[in-house]
Amino acid sequence: MTGAVRKLKQHLIGHEREVSRLESEVAQGRVSQAYLFTGPRGIGKTSLALFLASALNCTSRGQEPCGQCVSCRKIMRGVHPDVRLIGGTGAKIKIEQIREIQLEIALAPFESLWKVYVLRDFHHVTPEAANCLLKTLEEPPPRVVLILTACRAGFLLPTVVSRCRVVALRPPTVDRVREVLVSELGLEPERAELLARLSRGRVGWALEAASDDELLRDREKHFVALEEALRQG
Repeated sequence: MTGAVRKLKQHLIGHEREVSRLESEVAQGRVSQAYLFTGPRGIGKTSLALFLASALNCTSRGQEPCGQCVSCRKIMRGVHPDVRLIGGTGAKIKIEQIREIQLEIALAPFESLWKVYVLRDFHHVTPEAANCLLKTLEEPPPRVVLILTACRAGFLLPTVVSRCRVVALRPPTVDRVREVLVSELGLEPERAELLARLSRGRVGWALEAASDDELLRDREKHFVALEEALRQG
């Protein structure tokens, strides 16, 4: 297992059942062409999308992405021509981006079996863009998988949700996150306990905070500002 795949699977800890189900769908050729991955920020939605994209296009044809073939390496580096990430970090997904996708998916994959489009934070999509995507979700071309991510399915149009297979990611327990931080990163148990509790089950956030003290400082500033506002109120 390469470092990139190992890091990806760290972000998916607590979601083993969902990973196993997707692996089974790929192995049995029962892949849905439209998915909606839901859950709070940092819980692993994009990581799961990249895992699925890698599983679909990995040339080793194993139970999980090998992380070593050309396809896997390109996906992990974000340079695969058939795997695109759109949106994220609060950016609006606009109708021009959806129309660009619709033009691209009419073409066969460049160098892999599947084209995969990951539309992140789809709850930030404009109404025009969401309606524009409906036709594609209803009748996607062969060898195309669309993966939408959102905090909650309820933030999206019901007509969009009904055209997707919804995969809801739920936070793992504090004990599970602490175990990961100790076993995978070698953190001291006390620090691992603190980060696990602050993460609220968001393994991705906990892993980032373990190597970036600025995240903890920002969180502390937020609580200080909140306490000050409550006192003044």
